[in-house]
Amino acid sequence: MNNQDDDISFERIINVPSRGLGRKFLDGIRTLSSERGISLYSALQITASPKSQAFVDLIEDAKQYALENRVSDLLNRLLEGSGYKKMVREDQDEDRLENLDELLNSIRFYESVRTPEESTLADYLQDIALYTNEDHRKETPTIKLMTIHQAKGLEFPYVFVTGLSEGIFPNMRSIREGKKNGEEEERRLMYVAITRAEKALFLTESEGFNVSTKMSKYPSRFLAEIKRELVVTEGVVPEELWKSTRNLTHVLDQENFDQDRAEYNSPFKVGELVKHPVFGEGVIVSANKDYTSFDVQFDSGAIRTLRAGFISLSDLP
Repeated sequence: MNNQDDDISFERIINVPSRGLGRKFLDGIRTLSSERGISLYSALQITASPKSQAFVDLIEDAKQYALENRVSDLLNRLLEGSGYKKMVREDQDEDRLENLDELLNSIRFYESVRTPEESTLADYLQDIALYTNEDHRKETPTIKLMTIHQAKGLEFPYVFVTGLSEGIFPNMRSIREGKKNGEEEERRLMYVAITRAEKALFLTESEGFNVSTKMSKYPSRFLAEIKRELVVTEGVVPEELWKSTRNLTHVLDQENFDQDRAEYNSPFKVGELVKHPVFGEGVIVSANKDYTSFDVQFDSGAIRTLRAGFISLSDLP
């Protein structure tokens, strides 16, 4: 729309999404473009077929629409009118859908800090070309956001470890599934995190509601285990919070102990081959915390939740 002599962009979009324009038709467009010294888009306008005419109509309609509407509205119109957004949805490509949303948000921000006269399509494309040009980038101090796993082997002058709430770090699922080994793995991650810092280490937790524990947030056991004289605390952390952390840790540890005992006493184990008189043979893929109910995947592929009625194949003669 902005530069109809841009043959490279034309080649990239003419059949995306697919418009049923075959290679022979497109080769004819290229030949006409070369013979007459005109752009590919101009050649398409001259030899438009019913299929390609829809593309020409889309572009010409959008050019008129852009004269009186914002770039963000224009983008929405093109995404829907071209079928591009539908194509991405049908591909179930969540990353590309999120990228489209981010592009739209960035354009809206661009428009919010400029007058309508300063935020035309041409202005936007020209400014973005400057922003994305490597020659215009300057090396400046930056904050690097990464997982603890990604930080292994690296060091930084200042390190911030966030999310130090019980159930988040250490992660409740890791502890419930891995029991003591799960807790120790989380503790090793904590060690990796704090030893990345060269000059100063900042440890933060937050108030609020923890979806994992279905309770209010409490400081992580990793914070509670650090001697008070070794840290400088910003503000005042009520002693009740530390007490609640110790209580919650005890409750979670007791749940793990009870689950271990239930698993030990259960006649069935996860991964065990079993047989049902109706559904046939299968394997136990999971169990509830009391080991009184089991999810069994049968040879048919179906997964059924059963409390009884099946036997272990290891019990058969």
